[in-house]
Amino acid sequence: MIGEWVLRTACGEAATWQHPLAISVNVSAMQVHGGDLPELVGQC
Repeated sequence: MIGEWVLRTACGEAATWQHPLAISVNVSAMQVHGGDLPELVGQC
C-alpha cells in the first residue's frame, strides 16, 4: 500500500535528521478506518 510506504519513508527520513523535529503525514480515510494505523505509527 502506498500510504504505508509514504509513512515509513517519512519516518525513516526524519530519523536521520540531526535535530529532532515533528513531521506530519497525510493519511487516507482507508488507513484511518483500516484498523492498522496505530500499529504502523508505533513501528516508526
